[in-house]
Amino acid sequence: MSNSDYSRLLTKMKELKTLNAEYKTISERYLPATSSTAGASYSITINKNAMSNTATPLVTRPGDDFGEHWKYVGKIVPSTASDLNQFRDDNSLQCWNLAANDKRLFKQVVYTGDAKLGSNPGQSNWDNRCYGLIYDAPNSAAFTNTNSAGYTYMIGKTGTAPNINIYTKLGI
Repeated sequence: MSNSDYSRLLTKMKELKTLNAEYKTISERYLPATSSTAGASYSITINKNAMSNTATPLVTRPGDDFGEHWKYVGKIVPSTASDLNQFRDDNSLQCWNLAANDKRLFKQVVYTGDAKLGSNPGQSNWDNRCYGLIYDAPNSAAFTNTNSAGYTYMIGKTGTAPNINIYTKLGI
């Protein structure tokens, strides 16, 4: 290795060390917007499917990304609550927390419901799925008026001004 190659290597190693320190600082400062109680870090809209303008998504297989802007986050383990409202809220909370701990940043999260809630008739493979709308998606990527039994969508909120949206990571 020539002296100039070694010098470039040392320079790149120094840059990497600086970037690693900056990453650590940022990742510790901007924590996931998780919650232990429903509604604490997000506002929830029930029986609406923000992922599609049809009641049940039919275009992709469940577990795949839905369109260009909705990304699959994971499958929800259904709540054991017997009260249907609590069941829905518990599953939505689990979806929100799953999205908040994902490495990607989302500005909206959708829980696809469960047969117990009357969701996805004839398509139970769509039950208990979680999807997130990527942070830079255009407003036209969310369909907030599509009625879908058992579906919920969640948008982050701040503690002082619930109309100001935050993302699935605090501080962003």
